[in-house]
Amino acid sequence: MNNNTYHNDRHAADVLQTAHAIINSRPGIYNVFTDLEIFALIFAAMIHDLAHPGTTNNFHINARTPLALLYNDRSILENHHVSQAFTILNNSTCNILVNLNNEEFKEFRSVVIDMVLATDMTAHFQNVKAIRSILKDGDWKATSQKTLTSTLSLILHAADIGNPAKPWPIHKHCTDDLMAEFRAQGVQEKALKLPVSPLCDAKDQNAGIQITFIELLVQPTFLVLGDLFDMILSNEHKDETFIAVKNRQKERRRATLPLEESEIIAPSTSVRLRSSFGISPMSSRRASVQPEENFRPWVPHLLSNIGHWKDIQEGEEPLMTPIPKQKSLEKQNSHPGIHNRRKSLTVKSNQVEHK
Repeated sequence: MNNNTYHNDRHAADVLQTAHAIINSRPGIYNVFTDLEIFALIFAAMIHDLAHPGTTNNFHINARTPLALLYNDRSILENHHVSQAFTILNNSTCNILVNLNNEEFKEFRSVVIDMVLATDMTAHFQNVKAIRSILKDGDWKATSQKTLTSTLSLILHAADIGNPAKPWPIHKHCTDDLMAEFRAQGVQEKALKLPVSPLCDAKDQNAGIQITFIELLVQPTFLVLGDLFDMILSNEHKDETFIAVKNRQKERRRATLPLEESEIIAPSTSVRLRSSFGISPMSSRRASVQPEENFRPWVPHLLSNIGHWKDIQEGEEPLMTPIPKQKSLEKQNSHPGIHNRRKSLTVKSNQVEHK
């Protein structure tokens, strides 16, 4: 456990729980992935900020820290987190992956690395653009490992930045902790005579920062996530997806078990899919409930929290540069009782800071 006000064990537990909630938010999403892929998501959520120093990538680049030199200024903290996790697993007393064979370990490690590196906010717009391209082309394929990894990465990224999609007391508490950590970095930067990173100056106006963050980053991420889930669960993908997952599970099982056991194939309604590390079979997880289209459980909280921040902002001095207009959630989602309190918003340019 570290002394960070935000990037600590509570944040790890929060992201883990949020990732779990996301993949269970729609009947059938959980079944899109193999047991190993679900395990990788759970593991990545737990370790995605492991051994966090409480400072941002920008700080390490400007201060020329050993971590920045080690990782050549590229996704410094993200590389550090995943490296620390697998270093711990090298200890035989800590190796929870001991029952994975070589192929399973390679796949697990590759997916975890991709997911954690995708939490770097400098990759945010590129990753969201890639998912939008899939949505535009209608080209989500359960047989494509790249598509599956991109989907898992989006889920983890949404969980990581998703506290604005939770009730106000939770969101406000998390925000206060994060801003306290940023302010502490600003103090360090001033002491080292470094440029003060965005969001880290105590003079920055918090309400405007949070509205920008939600409308520019969080809101579009969850919009894309909801649209992606709709596509995955659409009728034209449903059967193809389950068959693809079943085949990936079966192929992995063949590589793990003796030939005579791996050749056993049950009737089509129930396939033996238990993986080598003992997660429940996919057949028992297959959703029988018809998915609800356009289901967005996070929307009311996003809209409500934007409203709270705008109420707070009324007492702050106006900022100078207008934010680019963003596509609003209200246009795609109608939620009775959620009052649209959008007003004109002005913010400083370059207020959104990664990691």
